[in-house]
Formats: sequence, C-alpha cells, structure tokens
Amino acid sequence: MDPSTVCLSVFVALISMVAMFRIYKMNSFRIRVVGYRSQTMCHACHAITARAEANCQHCGKPLRAV
Repeated sequence: MDPSTVCLSVFVALISMVAMFRIYKMNSFRIRVVGYRSQTMCHACHAITARAEANCQHCGKPLRAV
C-alpha cells in the first residue's frame, strides 16, 4: 500500500469519528433540553411551575393551556 493512501484513510477515519462524536453530543444535549420542557411559567406571578399542575404552586391561579 502506498503511504499516501494509508494517510488519507487514517485522516478520513479520524474525521468520521469526530463527526460521530459531535452528533452524539448534540443528541445528548437535546435529550437534556427536553427534560426542561416539563416546566412552565405562571402568567400571573411569573413563578416556574410544573406543567402537569393545573394551578400555580406559588399563587394558586389557574395555568393557561399552551
């Protein structure tokens, strides 16, 4: 095998691994961001409240449906 072919193959393999690692990191970040969607903000007092709640945990006012 020609040394230039070996170098090119190694270079392509390294670039592929870097690309796969970046895609993995983007997907793991996306999964963490989805977890924050379980919260909403009360429109009356601007407190952060769980989306599953019907009323604000701080002031007791009903939350609007998004």
